[in-house]
Amino acid sequence: LPRTVVARWLPPGMDVCGEPPAIVVRDLSFQHVWAKDRTLKGVSFKVETGSRVLLCGRNGAGKSTLLQIIAGSRMISPPDAVRVLGYDSFDASLGDTRRVYVSNFWGQHTVAFSGRDINPTSDLTVAEMTVKQRSAYPDRAAHLQRVLGVDLDWSVPMLSDGQRRRAHLFIKLIPPWDVLLLDEVTASLDLVYRTDFLEYIKGESTGERKATVIYATHILEESLDSWATDILYLNADGTIGWNGSVAGFIGNATSLRSAVLQRMRDDVPPAAESAMGHAVHEQESDRYGYHPGRSAKFAN
Repeated sequence: LPRTVVARWLPPGMDVCGEPPAIVVRDLSFQHVWAKDRTLKGVSFKVETGSRVLLCGRNGAGKSTLLQIIAGSRMISPPDAVRVLGYDSFDASLGDTRRVYVSNFWGQHTVAFSGRDINPTSDLTVAEMTVKQRSAYPDRAAHLQRVLGVDLDWSVPMLSDGQRRRAHLFIKLIPPWDVLLLDEVTASLDLVYRTDFLEYIKGESTGERKATVIYATHILEESLDSWATDILYLNADGTIGWNGSVAGFIGNATSLRSAVLQRMRDDVPPAAESAMGHAVHEQESDRYGYHPGRSAKFAN
């Protein structure tokens, strides 16, 4: 289990009058058991209801860890350092539909545990996997199916990476959600499906729904300049480098992409980047019980 460090409340002045924020994070620090240093350090921010936050930062800055904590996948102390929809992030009252977390783990899981690009334990069709959801929300299901171009007759083990991702998003997002956490889930989507999916998500956050989105990605297309309402940038040392408007973040840069690129270039010295890359590789490899050098050791 991950080791945690104490996170404290900020002064009451950070509280918002009227409608409470969808997400509040206050002075959060977190350290993985395998890490030499804290992954997140004194992170504080709030996300207003209906916001679309673009989460940026270099590899290893703690973006996935932060999303996992908000999703309730990692325990923190005290538990109320992160609150989602008025509940502590680990509170079971949030359920599986009010707050939805989607990462690329599904694809990684199939490869790692089957040894090939299929999952032998999941041979159901998309239709069979979504019977209850489509019955409960037929209009939402039909709309999302069109957006993602999903064929209900698809058998999951036979899908390409892009098709598997589209099926995964379809399955997860049919029930109405209030908070959506997306962690690098659009990388395997082509330009058409990625564009249509982000427009669909934008529609969910406007109007009556007022759903809230945090989207972590390295694919910084021009459309994101107007898609996002706010930017949350995590520095390489696990602190917050920016939390605010898109226009303020871009400043004098020519685009969001160029602003993020310049900040990333300035963020990590080359030596620190090399050490960080090794730590991140250890984290990912340890998930499956593999460590660098193990094969070489047995070979000798």
